[in-house]
Amino acid sequence: MNFNETNNIVVYFSKTGENYVQGKIQNIEVGNTSIIASYIQELITTDIFEIKTKENYPSGYHETTVIAKKELQEQIYPKLVGIWILSITMMSSL
Repeated sequence: MNFNETNNIVVYFSKTGENYVQGKIQNIEVGNTSIIASYIQELITTDIFEIKTKENYPSGYHETTVIAKKELQEQIYPKLVGIWILSITMMSSL
């Protein structure tokens, strides 16, 4: 990743597998947020970085929402991977 000259970056987290799409649960290969992040990246011509968790969420929609609700209620923050790469890249471009 080359941090662009304007120091802008689109950072996003997105889920694949079962998602709520147009009023029903569908299996998707590219997450909704990933699609929107790509549109924004193209619109403002910037770099993009996907946040990933160390432990993958289940592919099932309902199973994922149960875990997400528990994380919110108990203030559990999943471990992330690759964030240090983003930090180093951003700092080296300053």
